[in-house]
Amino acid sequence: MDTNNRASKLVSDAMKGREIAKGELVHRLGYSNLNKGRRRLEDFLESGEADPSFIEKLSDALEIPLEDISKAMEEDRKQKKLLQEKLEREAFKPYVFLLTEERRPLQITMFALAGGVGVHKMFLLPDGIQEKPWEKQLKIVNDMSKECYRKKKGKVLLFGKITGYLYCPTYDSSYQVGLDGKTDGINHGHFYLPRSSASIS
Repeated sequence: MDTNNRASKLVSDAMKGREIAKGELVHRLGYSNLNKGRRRLEDFLESGEADPSFIEKLSDALEIPLEDISKAMEEDRKQKKLLQEKLEREAFKPYVFLLTEERRPLQITMFALAGGVGVHKMFLLPDGIQEKPWEKQLKIVNDMSKECYRKKKGKVLLFGKITGYLYCPTYDSSYQVGLDGKTDGINHGHFYLPRSSASIS
């Protein structure tokens, strides 16, 4: 069990307080397939996440107010989001994201298998670029963007033509830059990179 999950701890403490073992709890949850029920319970105790119907059954079986479990789960999600942001901030490097005529790939699985966003839709910039004068930053961005455009022949796999760029010098900033190298200098804030993944089984 992940002791950092409030929801998991709430349920685990209730089980101990009522002296209810996992097997008995699975039975109370109404599972005819005890192995399946045990897996569901252990998954919840590890992750602190489950679908609403399972949470309702837990609430009834352990006589814990549903709102208490829901509140604990929400707090867990907030903490996970804060931790994820902290890790992303620590790992952040300035980059340029390629804007294209298609916002989503025509074939998501193929795009993911081909390398995804990190390979086809962005490129990293020199460390410390954000500390240089603004005009110098733009020159570096434009020079590297033009080279990227040349290498890709103006197109991105499954996204079509490149229409512009998004310059992200810091975690909290992003600026649109046209193919002509011009920008209005408006900070659009943190840019959430689209995620792409695929698995083969």
